Amino acid sequence: MPGGRALLLTSTCELARYDIATASLDVSFGTNGLVSLALGGKCESLLRTPNGRLVALAVTSAQQRIARVLDSGVLDPGYDVALARDDEWSIDAVGRMLVLSSDNVVRRLNAFGAPDPSFAPTPLPTLVRRGFAAKIAGLANGALVVGAESRPGVEAFHQLAALHVGPSGGLLSSTALAPFLTSSYDNQAPTWVLAFPSGSALLAIEDYQSEARTTHGALVQLAAPAFPGGPWRPTSLATSDGFRTPSFEVDGSLLVGTFSSAHNAPHSCGLLRVDATSHVVTQARVGPDRDYPSC
Repeated sequence: MPGGRALLLTSTCELARYDIATASLDVSFGTNGLVSLALGGKCESLLRTPNGRLVALAVTSAQQRIARVLDSGVLDPGYDVALARDDEWSIDAVGRMLVLSSDNVVRRLNAFGAPDPSFAPTPLPTLVRRGFAAKIAGLANGALVVGAESRPGVEAFHQLAALHVGPSGGLLSSTALAPFLTSSYDNQAPTWVLAFPSGSALLAIEDYQSEARTTHGALVQLAAPAFPGGPWRPTSLATSDGFRTPSFEVDGSLLVGTFSSAHNAPHSCGLLRVDATSHVVTQARVGPDRDYPSC
């Protein structure tokens, strides 16, 4: 937060604000530095959205509740979204919520948490295996990218695809991602997807083999289609056993943690840097877990 302060949300939905310089609670915030958020569930995360707002996520056995938190620590009375427990969602650069619901429909909510009338709810093809894994992100032009498992045929294994949904809704294309995995296992899944301001997207994908207890993964850049409605233009930027959730540096570059997962072998982890403009990947560090336990 600006001003040398940090916010912490506990699992019991207590919001605490700390003064970083003194490492103590900021008593000017709430009651002695604490604000209790009545969200009716277990709080899992506090997120800073791309448009600078804070949202808190609470979950129950049946639903997710996403509430906007004002800088004062008070819940915004004009924003309160309830989703099904297994709905996938993200928030785009202008504060709209993108939702991939359990009924295989992509929806968009406006900045106030209400259905966006400018976006047509978009059913995805029946080949999308929503029950296993899916990730969704919004691009700078308003289009959406969905990474999801698919089943091309009745007897086929699950395979990964990147779906392109138009700025106003409607499925534009589907691009197969299986060729970017070096294994032939059948537990393929997207780990995360995010959008770059340039209009391209980055997707981390993995394939887990349960018998060998190993994972193979790839970091794939999805360049914008060459023509309206065309397929993504995917390029593999890096391979690893797996990829951690990324974070942005001040200059816009992306830091991505990697790890190895080979059974009966020493685990190791590393850190990749993806340049904000060229998207060139460089190795920031690599080593055994004991050297980089936070990786």
